[in-house]
Amino acid sequence: MCGRINLRMTSGELQQVLDLLAPLELTPRFNIGPLQQIVTVTANADGHRSAQFRRWGLVPRWAKSDTNAAAMINARSETVLEKPAFREAIASRRCLVPASGFYEWQPVGQRQKQPWHIFSAVHQPLVFAGIYEIWTDPGGTLLETVSILTKPANPWMSAIHDRMPVCLAPATWLDWLRHNQLSHRDLDRFISPENDPDLDKTPVSSLVSNVRNDGPECLKPISLQPTLFPDL
Repeated sequence: MCGRINLRMTSGELQQVLDLLAPLELTPRFNIGPLQQIVTVTANADGHRSAQFRRWGLVPRWAKSDTNAAAMINARSETVLEKPAFREAIASRRCLVPASGFYEWQPVGQRQKQPWHIFSAVHQPLVFAGIYEIWTDPGGTLLETVSILTKPANPWMSAIHDRMPVCLAPATWLDWLRHNQLSHRDLDRFISPENDPDLDKTPVSSLVSNVRNDGPECLKPISLQPTLFPDL
C-alpha cells in the first residue's frame, strides 16, 4: 500500500515539472497522511494541465457518507476496473499525484516495524497514478477525493513491502489523463515494470508513524542494527 507521502517541491518546481498552466501555492510537507489534502494534476480536453488539492481517501459518488474514506486511500490495480467504488473514477476521472517520496513500514520480528523513506535514486519527483471522485454530502457540499493506485511490489521494493504505488513515466502522463475508457490491456501498459523509476531508500525514525509530526526530522536517516537487516 501507500499510506504516507511527502512533497517538498516549490510552486515553481511543480509548475515546471508537471507543465502546469498556473502555479499552485505550496508549503513543504514531510508527512502527509490519509484524509489530508494532497496535490493532484488533471488535464482539460485540450491537454492543458492544472493542479489542485483533493482530500486523500476516495468517497464513491453513490456513498451515503464519507466514513470509510480512510480505507480508500489506495486502489488495487488488479481490481480497480471492476470494483464498484473505483470503476467510475478509473473510467473518466484520472489524475497525477506528485510526491518527493513515500514511506513504507517493514516488519521487524513479530511486533516491530521499521519505517523507510523511499524516493527517486536520481532525486526526481515521483508521479503516482491517481483517480478522483466528486461526492455530494447530505447538506449539498461537494467534496473531491482521491485514491492512489498500487500494484504488486517489484523485486527491489519487495524487500520492504509486498505492494508499491503505481509510478507513471513522464511519457505516459498525458495518456493517463485522457478522458477515455481503459481496458485491462491499457492498464497493463501503465503498470508495466518498465515504468518503474530507480528508487533509493533510507531508514527513518518512528516519528513518521505519527501524522502530527510533519517536519524535516521525519526524513532524517537513522542507523540500523546490522543483524536485523542483513540483506539491506
